[in-house]
Amino acid sequence: TLRGTVVGVKGSVVAGSLMEDGLHARIRFSDDVEYWMEPVGLKINRAPENLYAFYRNADIIPSGGICAAEDRVDVGQILSMQANFVVNEKSRGGGGGGTICTADLGVDADWEYFQAWGGQTESQINSVINSVNVQYEGSVNLTHAISSIIVRSSSNDPYTSSDAGTLLDQFRSEWQNNQGGIPHDIAHLFTGRSMQGSTIGIAWLSSVCSSVKYGLAESDCCGSFGCST
Repeated sequence: TLRGTVVGVKGSVVAGSLMEDGLHARIRFSDDVEYWMEPVGLKINRAPENLYAFYRNADIIPSGGICAAEDRVDVGQILSMQANFVVNEKSRGGGGGGTICTADLGVDADWEYFQAWGGQTESQINSVINSVNVQYEGSVNLTHAISSIIVRSSSNDPYTSSDAGTLLDQFRSEWQNNQGGIPHDIAHLFTGRSMQGSTIGIAWLSSVCSSVKYGLAESDCCGSFGCST
């Protein structure tokens, strides 16, 4: 993965990864305007290898799916959390300039995800997390450090359901019973399954560093790098 800036543009951040088909990148400016870039050779027949798409957040085709939560948090609690964050930001001078905290992230990729990405599975996961961190670092002064990636290269993996809630329970059970030796403040499952219904992602809320610190997503449901992130 790569990190950098746009030459001559103060406050810009670029997070990218050089994959087999070319460079995939997220470009964020200090006013929170964002652009994405990725090669289109695998998406458009007979497209030249050096042809890239540049697009804004508003250009990303929506998936139509939703991200669900296993526990509901009262709206007042959410507003209180947001207010406390704003106060803390002001005390640090604002602008996301405070100390960046790090959360250890354990990652699992199921058989279906491995089938989609093969030898690039770990590279794709690193690319997505590198891009996701741009958002977290700029918004809440948090970054994720991947502690381990488990790639299920056999169909005999512990995940059998395409129901989001059931799959989340299977993921939690697997990591609590069999993956306790992997340091993680939170863990995420990248699934290549076509999930039932409209749910494409699910997690427990307010769960970091707890016994329900788990979430999952049908990461590549939508076709673009921006949507995957």
